[in-house]
Amino acid sequence: MTTGHSEVTKTSFQVSAEGGITLHARKWEPKQLEEDQKFLVVTHGACEHGGRYNDLLERAARQGWTAIAIDLRGHGQSTGNYVHVERFADYSQDLLSVLNYVEAPPESTVLLGCSMGGLVSIRTLQNHWKEHNCNPCKGLVLLSPLLGIKHPIEMWKKIVARGLSVTFPRTRFRSTIDLSLLSHDEELIESKRNDPRIRGAVTARWFWEMRRAIEDAFRDVNCIQVPTLLLQSGADFVVDPLASKVWSNLINNCQTSEDSHQVHFRMLENWYHEILNEPQGPVVADAILKFGSNILDSNISDHSLSELPAAHQVAS
Repeated sequence: MTTGHSEVTKTSFQVSAEGGITLHARKWEPKQLEEDQKFLVVTHGACEHGGRYNDLLERAARQGWTAIAIDLRGHGQSTGNYVHVERFADYSQDLLSVLNYVEAPPESTVLLGCSMGGLVSIRTLQNHWKEHNCNPCKGLVLLSPLLGIKHPIEMWKKIVARGLSVTFPRTRFRSTIDLSLLSHDEELIESKRNDPRIRGAVTARWFWEMRRAIEDAFRDVNCIQVPTLLLQSGADFVVDPLASKVWSNLINNCQTSEDSHQVHFRMLENWYHEILNEPQGPVVADAILKFGSNILDSNISDHSLSELPAAHQVAS
């Protein structure tokens, strides 16, 4: 890892968002800021929070980034009904509220979205392009984005949830995802089990808003107009790896897509869902940061995929 900045500072701040929500965010940055400040803004997955990405934020700060991770509404230390939204677009407004608060210039900003945070980042860019014909960032990184569900959900739950999303939208359904299938790092899984800010249930409205957002993400593929790195875990038991590949191919085959706007896709064959929390996660983190720096330097021909491990070797 490049350690150009030995000293970093860690702070937190709060941002007012739509609907009377107060968002919590944490920020890591070098004590000596460079003249051309660069921003990495991280959006977490469903039921978790931005504090799970402190290792990435510190690593980024030591490489010269101002790195920020937010807690979306209803997650972590932010206010709101936990893991519930009236509209999925509320999450995009949360992300934009933080970007505006820190005054992150689009030409100096890279967004990174993990799992549901990937879907939030995608929809934020797509809606922003449709409404303003411009982008809120210069580059996008997606880690196992929520573009399809792999985890089995019984049909009766889908039917019941659809009706309840209208009549009793805050009805909760407990997650049945096996945490041991999120990472090969047993200590990390145990820490997640004991994290009091990890939420174990979602609402009926959240579920159907999420499904609608996935459909919209595929419908609006031509609105992704920034260089994108998509890393998908191959042994993913949460999201559908094939959906990420199909989505990437749709963008790369889009007639309006130029070479510099294509998605750079890599399947990490034997990796579990939480890529950054796998044993070789630090290698991926460094590759992501190099990709982001190259994007900001307009050196998009060097997207660092050669530095990524081909597959995760499970320890015996």
